[in-house]
Amino acid sequence: MRSAHPRPPAGDDAGAQAALAYLTDHRNDSPSHYQSALLKVGQDDAAAAVLIGRLENLATRVEVLESYQRYGEQSEDDDAPAGLLARGDVRAALERVGRIESYPYLRTSGWVGY
Repeated sequence: MRSAHPRPPAGDDAGAQAALAYLTDHRNDSPSHYQSALLKVGQDDAAAAVLIGRLENLATRVEVLESYQRYGEQSEDDDAPAGLLARGDVRAALERVGRIESYPYLRTSGWVGY
């Protein structure tokens, strides 16, 4: 599967590989950052495996589900990796443990948040 995320600029492959190696060594410190780094370098299958692991882990499941819920209007700055969430393996994992929804609201209603 091809990544929808831009690749790092060419020319510093050694630096990118060193950074990814560091994040790999410390992936348990922040699995979400590790997952994002894998997406950035086009390792979508590995990123999907990390996300599925986070969903299957009771200690991280709620954090993952909460982080991908969408409240209010969506923007281009939205950090949800849409391509990753659309994958069949990720969708199947989500369906087993929870769901991700979008909860839009009208700004004219006077309600400004949670």
